[in-house]
Amino acid sequence: MFNTNFFNLTFDDTQAIKRIGRVQPNDDSLLISWSNSGFSFNFIGERIVLSFADYICDAPVYVKVFVDGKAQRFALVGKTPRILIDCEKDTSHSVKVLRISEGEIYLRFIDATVYGKSPHPLSPDPDKKLRIEFLGDSITTGWGVCAIGTQDTFNTFEQDSTKSYAYMTAELLKADIRTEAIGGQGVWRSCGKAEGIQFKSMFDMSVRNALGYDHSTWIPDVMVLNCGTNDEPGETTHEEMQREANILLDKVRAAYPDAKIIWMYGMMNSKFLPTLKNVIQERQRDGDKNVYFLPIEKISREKNEVGAVGHPNVNASIRVSKKLARFIKRIL
Repeated sequence: MFNTNFFNLTFDDTQAIKRIGRVQPNDDSLLISWSNSGFSFNFIGERIVLSFADYICDAPVYVKVFVDGKAQRFALVGKTPRILIDCEKDTSHSVKVLRISEGEIYLRFIDATVYGKSPHPLSPDPDKKLRIEFLGDSITTGWGVCAIGTQDTFNTFEQDSTKSYAYMTAELLKADIRTEAIGGQGVWRSCGKAEGIQFKSMFDMSVRNALGYDHSTWIPDVMVLNCGTNDEPGETTHEEMQREANILLDKVRAAYPDAKIIWMYGMMNSKFLPTLKNVIQERQRDGDKNVYFLPIEKISREKNEVGAVGHPNVNASIRVSKKLARFIKRIL
């Protein structure tokens, strides 16, 4: 029997809806721009309808909806897109919604409607004990992670940030995750040789292109920087990398005085391995014992680790997430 009793949860109901990642409320919706960011809630009921504001773009934005831990993938585009999910039973359920493809246009969540015999909200899940924040580029967003290695074009439907090393690492360590990442960006110059949105600016953004984020609202135990890959095609020099890496590290350390900071690099190229290693070693000699450099073995076609346009695929994400998780366990 289909029950028509319902309750409504609006985007600003912080008692029932838990915000995930750096999201930002405005007058009529919750702005979601970063990969792996979104919201979650728990309820008693049998059907949910998730409503979003207009998303007008040539390519849809992709989201992943976890209902009781089981994931479904949806493409959202056009006027007031909605997602309807029927649950198997009219009982307690958990829902988590994450943006998994990147883009300059904000995904705007409006509300959730829950149907059932006696539907009502439950308390949100508690925070996890470990917090990890990631700052990076297309590797961190899962750009082309679901594509085959011979593909030389990018499609948004083959991007999935939950299949990147970052999300997998957080899952292995049972940690809460925050991800700020933009494909193509470098520490100093992007792969198009322009400055773009440099990581030192990205770090201070609440949502994409919106500066003024308050870092004190969510302090990670571990901060991972996977930065520098695009500086090689961007023709950043070693001197520029050394200077800008220190500027970025100074900014991160000022925001998170006690966090473990890991700079990982090497999945797609290796030009700056000695430069970044030297930057970290100098800071360690100067007294910062909580900053680390983690070189990563380059992805290999022989090991079937390459996705679209030479980017890591899921196999590479699995390998690197295991290595990073082991490293984090050791330093903690």
